[in-house]
Amino acid sequence: MEPGLFLILAQTCGPTCDPWFDALLALAATGSLFLVTVFGFWVSFERLRGFRRIRRLSTEPIGTVLTGPFDRLVELRGQAKRATAERMLLTDTMAAAGKRTITVTWARSVFWKDRFRFLRHEESFLNQIVLDDGTGQILVDASDAHRYWLSKVANWKIEEAPDWARQRYEELRQRHGDTIASWEDFGFSARSIEVWEEYLPIGSELFVAGRLQPAPENGNTVNGSLGLATVRAEVASLGRESSTAYALLVEGILAFLAAAGAAVGISRLTPWLVGTLVRYLADQQSWWDRVVQGGIMLVISAVAWWLTLLVTFGTIGVFGEMITLRGRKSA
Repeated sequence: MEPGLFLILAQTCGPTCDPWFDALLALAATGSLFLVTVFGFWVSFERLRGFRRIRRLSTEPIGTVLTGPFDRLVELRGQAKRATAERMLLTDTMAAAGKRTITVTWARSVFWKDRFRFLRHEESFLNQIVLDDGTGQILVDASDAHRYWLSKVANWKIEEAPDWARQRYEELRQRHGDTIASWEDFGFSARSIEVWEEYLPIGSELFVAGRLQPAPENGNTVNGSLGLATVRAEVASLGRESSTAYALLVEGILAFLAAAGAAVGISRLTPWLVGTLVRYLADQQSWWDRVVQGGIMLVISAVAWWLTLLVTFGTIGVFGEMITLRGRKSA
């Protein structure tokens, strides 16, 4: 779909268009397709590799895993626990693990200049999950895992945000006081705060595939988990083994199709890109005009590239989550 959209876009401009605008369209479109191709093949490889590993492994009892060799791939299922559970702020759920991203937006009403500024703050507790299946306990570190967990997002105007969200906002103001002061000097003001939470409820059945590692020689006293071995999860899912594997397969196929389609689009749009750049460079301009216009072109193109990646792979990820969590409901 994307290559076809960009090809249609290419037909909207030509020799009658402004050379700079034509070059901007070509650079944004071709660069977007290039990034989708690169990231698409990489995501496809990672998802299909995860699918293959899950299909190749079999779920083992934790007690059996702890008697075997370390530094190997294992597949486990058990109940997620934590000695000191964390309360998720959006859902009031007690969680064994989670991640929270807080984004505050500053804006100004100047339409011909940059209008937005953002500050982000992350809070996470993704390791030290205690997995218990009745035969034993093991720690799970899901910091780098591909996670199929529950999530929720909320957005408020600053003056309408709950007290805990405003507290985070005030903490950001204190931490980045000089930066915010410079923004406000140029007319920016805080407009909204968005909170996104991803979480693993206490007591949930968690499916994990990852590499088994021994407990540290000096023990591990975090959460009272003295001497527990650790699984560094590559996949951590609230779904069953079958639904998780199917989600990884679907994501891998969709990412491959997106990358292949984008690669075809690049081959079709490259002559347009070369032609527009030649026409733009042939236009009589001063050195300073070229620097300014080229900088603006790169900034706008970078935004287009980022949005394309976000929409493409965000949509692919939604399919995976839907498949996995639906499998969990029917389990």
